[in-house]
Amino acid sequence: MQKRTLPLDGAWEMRRADSDDNWITGDVPGCVHTDLLAHGLILEPFVGSNEESLQWIERCSWDYRRDFVADEALLSSEHVELVFEGVDTDCEIMLNGEVIGSGANMFASCCLDVRDRLRNGDNRIAVRLKSPMAYIEAHRDPSYPREWNDKVGGCAFIRKQQCSFGWDWGPRFATSGIWRPVRLEVWKGDRIERVHVSQTHSKDGVALQVRVETAMGNVSPDVELVVSLRGYEVARVRGSEVRIEEPELWWPNGFGEPVLYDLEVHLFWEGKLLDARSLRVGLRTIELERKPDQWGESFRFVVNGRPVFAKGANWIPAHSFPHVVSKSDYRSLLASCVESHMNMIRVWGGGIYEMPEFYDLCDELGLMVWQDFMFACAVYPGTPEMLAGIDRELETQIPRLQHHACLALWCGNNEIELYLQHNGNDRLRAEYMEIFEERLARRVDELDGTRPYWRSSPTKPEGYLNLNICPNGPMGDIPDAGDTHDWTVWHGLAAPEYFQNTYYRFISEFGMQSYPSYEVACQFIPEGRINVFGKDFETHQKHEGGNSKIFHYLSQRYPFPKDYRSLAYLSQLTQAWAIRTGVEHWRSHMPRCMGVIYWQLNDCWPVSSWSSIDFGGQWKALQYQMKRSFSPVLVTARAEGTTRVGVGNEHINTISGYHLRVINDSLADITGVCEWQVFDVDGALLDRGGQEMLLPQNTGVAAGMVDLTKALELASRFGMVVRVVFRSGDEILCENAFTPCPPRLMTASAHPLHWRWINRDAGKWEIEISSRGYHHGVYLFADNAVLHPSDNYFDLFPGVSKRIAIRLRSEPVLAADDLELRVWSVWDAAM
Repeated sequence: MQKRTLPLDGAWEMRRADSDDNWITGDVPGCVHTDLLAHGLILEPFVGSNEESLQWIERCSWDYRRDFVADEALLSSEHVELVFEGVDTDCEIMLNGEVIGSGANMFASCCLDVRDRLRNGDNRIAVRLKSPMAYIEAHRDPSYPREWNDKVGGCAFIRKQQCSFGWDWGPRFATSGIWRPVRLEVWKGDRIERVHVSQTHSKDGVALQVRVETAMGNVSPDVELVVSLRGYEVARVRGSEVRIEEPELWWPNGFGEPVLYDLEVHLFWEGKLLDARSLRVGLRTIELERKPDQWGESFRFVVNGRPVFAKGANWIPAHSFPHVVSKSDYRSLLASCVESHMNMIRVWGGGIYEMPEFYDLCDELGLMVWQDFMFACAVYPGTPEMLAGIDRELETQIPRLQHHACLALWCGNNEIELYLQHNGNDRLRAEYMEIFEERLARRVDELDGTRPYWRSSPTKPEGYLNLNICPNGPMGDIPDAGDTHDWTVWHGLAAPEYFQNTYYRFISEFGMQSYPSYEVACQFIPEGRINVFGKDFETHQKHEGGNSKIFHYLSQRYPFPKDYRSLAYLSQLTQAWAIRTGVEHWRSHMPRCMGVIYWQLNDCWPVSSWSSIDFGGQWKALQYQMKRSFSPVLVTARAEGTTRVGVGNEHINTISGYHLRVINDSLADITGVCEWQVFDVDGALLDRGGQEMLLPQNTGVAAGMVDLTKALELASRFGMVVRVVFRSGDEILCENAFTPCPPRLMTASAHPLHWRWINRDAGKWEIEISSRGYHHGVYLFADNAVLHPSDNYFDLFPGVSKRIAIRLRSEPVLAADDLELRVWSVWDAAM
C-alpha cells in the first residue's frame, strides 16, 4: 500500500511559554494539568480544595515540542502531512522554527502539508498553546449575556469543552494540551479523505452505498468494497455499492443482537493499492417518528420498523482530563448501562465529542447514541470567525461518526432555547437561528443525510418562542410534542410524586443529587475528617444550595443518619426513590411517552452530583434501581390517597390502596399472573390477591387494585408494606415494593437480617440473605474492599430469601474469609 502512518504520540517536552523554566516531559495525548502533576509541580487536582490553587494555569501559555528524524525515504515521498486530531485550544504550530498553522477549536482536526518544509535529519515540531483566558478576553463581547455555569464568564466565545470552565457537578480546570493523537501521513497518488456510508433496505437484502472522498478530489475513484461477518467474507465488489443478501440486522440492547459487519474500503490507482479504511457497520434503519396522534405529536425512535421505548441516561465526560479515559473505563460504564437494561445514551452538549472507543463500544453493546453538538447553556456569537470555526468542527466530527450504527440522532444544543427565553433579544435570536436552525441542519444533511436533526434539547415543533417556560419547572412544558427537561423536582423542590401528574412524549433530563459513597469521599478527604459542610467537601459540591436540597429530600423519606457512610447511603436511596417515581410513571404511559433519559450516568471527578455511578465506576443505589425500573417487564403502582403534614406536625395519611400497572417492552406477548401481598414489618400476612394477565408487547396494561381496607383493620400504615410481583410460570419477571408511609416513620422490624455464604470459590462468591421481617434498602458493603454485588439497595420481604453474587472492584483480591462483609438495612443507618 502506498500510504503509511508515522505516529508522533508519546513523550514530548513542555514548559510554560516565555519562561526560563526547565523543559520537562509532557505526554501526547495529554494536557498541562496532568503533565505538571506527573512531575510533582502542582497538587493533586481532585483532593480537598486544591482546585482553587490551580486556577493560574488557565492564564498561562504553554510550549510543547518534539524532535523526529526525516530520512531519505520520507524526504522523497510525494506527500507528507502532519495531522493533529485535536489541540486544546488556541494554538500556533511550528516546524523547524517556522509557523505552519494555527487553530482555535478543540473539536476540529488539523492537517498540514509539510513535504517541502522537512529537513534531512533532525526536525522539530513545536506547538504553542495560548492561554484560553487570554483568547476569551480578546474575543468577549459584553452585549452577550453571561453563561450559566462559568463563574468567570466568556466560555461561549471559545470552541472548547464548556464544562472545563466549571459546571454544577464539575471543577474548573480550563486546561490546554494536545489531547488527541498526532501523526505524519505519507502517501503517493491519492488517499482516502472521507468515507460516507448509507443503506437501502428491501425485501431482497441491504445495499450499502459507500461514497469515498479523496484528498485529490477524485470524483469517481477506483474503489473496492469488501464486507465480512465474523471473519468470513460475504461480499466483494469494485464500485460504490455492495449488496448483502440475508442480512443480520443491528438491534438496540434488549431487542436483538447488535450485529456488526466489517467493511474494508480499498482505494486503487492504475492497479496499485493506495489506501485502505476499515469500518464496522450495523445494518439497520433508525427513524425519529413524529406523527400526529391522539395526544399531539409522537416523539419516538423506530429501529428496523419497530418502535423502541428509549431507556437511558445522560453522559458527561468521564474525566476532567478526557485523555485519561481508557477503553476499559468506557467499557465499565457502558456495560453498566447494558446490565441495567438501557438502550440509549445521550452525549450531552457541554462536554466533548467522545473518543472513538466510546462509539465502537456503543456499536458493540447495542446502545443508541443521542449526540448533542457541543453547545450548552449559553448564547453563542454568530460572528464570521465563530461560524467558520463551527464549520471546521462539523467537517471533523460528522464524517468521523457518521458510519456508526449506534448513532441515532444529531441534536443542536443543550437548553439554549430556554436560555434565550430569559436572556434573548432579536439579534441574539437571529444568530441562534443562523447557527442551529440553518447551518447545523444544512451541514448534517450534507455530511450525513441519513439521520434526523433535532434543533435543541428541549424544543418543540412550533419553535422555541412558543415554549412555555416556568422558573425551576419543566423546561419547555411540552406535554404534547418534542422532548422535555423537567427540573420541578430538585431545582423547584417539588416532591417526586409531582412526576405522576406529568405526561410527556419524551423526557430527556430530570434528576436528583446524592452524595458519593464513603469509599469515593475518602479519595478527596481523609478518613475521619469528612464533613459535608466543610470547605474541602463544599469544593466537591458544585450546585449552590445542593447540600440543603439533599437534606430537604432525605428528610422527607429517611431517618437522620448516624455518620457519613449512613448519610451517603440514605441520600442515594432518596435519589433512587425520586428517579424511580418518574421512570416508572412515564414507562407506564407507553406509547404516549416513548423515552426516559435521566440526568446523569457518570461523574468527571469525585463529587456530590446527580450521577447514578460514582467516579471510578462504583454503582450508586440509583443504578441498581434503574436495573429494576428499566427491566423489560415492570410492575408499578400509583397510590390512591396522599400523605401530608398538617397543623402541629401531624402526619395525615389517606392512602387506601394502589392502582397496579404492568409494562412489557420485551419482544413477545407474555402470559402470567400479577400477584400482591400485604405484610406487616414483622412478617404477618395481612392480605393477598392477584389476577391472570396477557401482556402484549410494547405496551402497559392495568392490573387491578390493591385495596388496603382489610389490611388496615389488622395493622397501621406505619408498619405495612405491599409486595407486587409478575410471575410467568415459575419465573418471577419483576418485583416491586410500596409502603403507605415513608420509611422514616415506619416501625423497624423486630427480626434482624441473616446472611450466609452459598459459594466461596474465588471469583464466584454468593451469599443468601433472609429475614422473618421486612427490611428496606438492604445494603451490602465491606470495610476492606469495594464491592459490586449483583443487586444492592433492595427491599427484602418476610420469608423471601435472596441470593446475591459478589465480585470486587478493588484490589487486592481477597479470600472470602478475609472479606469484612456487612449487610445493612435502612434502620442500621439511623442515629
